[in-house]
Amino acid sequence: MGSRSTARRASGVALGAAALLGGLAAGWLAAHRSSTAVRTWSPGAGSALPPAPLASRVHGDGETVVVLLSGLAASGLLWGSQFDALGRSATVVALDPLGFGASKGAPWGDGSVEDAHIASIDGTLAALGLSGRPTIAVGHSFGAQLALRWAARSTSVRGVVALSAPLFAHRREADERIDQMGWMESLLASGTLAERLCRWMCAHPRSAARAAVALSPRLPVPIAAASIQHSWSTYLANLDGIVRDAGWQPALAELHRRGVPVEFLYGRRDAVRVPGRLEAIARRSPEVRLHLVPGGHQLPLVDAPACVAAIERMIAETADRPG
Repeated sequence: MGSRSTARRASGVALGAAALLGGLAAGWLAAHRSSTAVRTWSPGAGSALPPAPLASRVHGDGETVVVLLSGLAASGLLWGSQFDALGRSATVVALDPLGFGASKGAPWGDGSVEDAHIASIDGTLAALGLSGRPTIAVGHSFGAQLALRWAARSTSVRGVVALSAPLFAHRREADERIDQMGWMESLLASGTLAERLCRWMCAHPRSAARAAVALSPRLPVPIAAASIQHSWSTYLANLDGIVRDAGWQPALAELHRRGVPVEFLYGRRDAVRVPGRLEAIARRSPEVRLHLVPGGHQLPLVDAPACVAAIERMIAETADRPG
């Protein structure tokens, strides 16, 4: 009798677990299928090139060079096929930033985090034979901050398009805004748990990629899987040295001095945007423009047409701009 009761309980537990897993799978699939990013994203044009020092993907043959810099823990995969239209009027270079994606093992060298990133971008463009050509710097999130800093130190950059740029005055403000982005962003921002999780990902990349996909049903699977390609030290150095840092302020001041146009694009629901900050800057600096569109933080995935339109505007505006 006891063995039959035990068997029934075990069977009930197994059925309950199966029902729970089935419900989770159905929920993941429903979220995945309803996602704008999943429905509209597909891989971008161009063949992936090995790190030199950064991994890149190049397409198009226009005189103007458009450099695409992705966000923290992202790669050049972010810039999907909807950005291929840029290749009709420019040479498009989608980079895996230093320390992320296929550029995870690229050398850092000496100096600051900013110095290392700028040297790696310049070195990659030189290796591709694209140095010195009129250039538009485009970045998303962390990559937008990086685009501003690189543009301020490059004589080739004619304009900047900054998508969902994190422009924080100090670390406390940065942490408050990151917390508002969601539980995953808040969890990974700092702390022992974040470090242990990141180190586990490095030690178990296949399992980590599957976990990243499971936790991100609204992202295209290749983008979610690639998000684990970094180390904890790299992630933290970039979070502290770029995202939480106010180095965008002297960069914007230098771009203002040179009259380099900068267009900022944000989703209206983006928690990263500090209300009023860019509006005040734009009143003092006529070359700074702010555009708001529906949506949140992941503009290259959820509103690629608006991003492409902003980049095309910058290409046309700077076509005859002297270096």
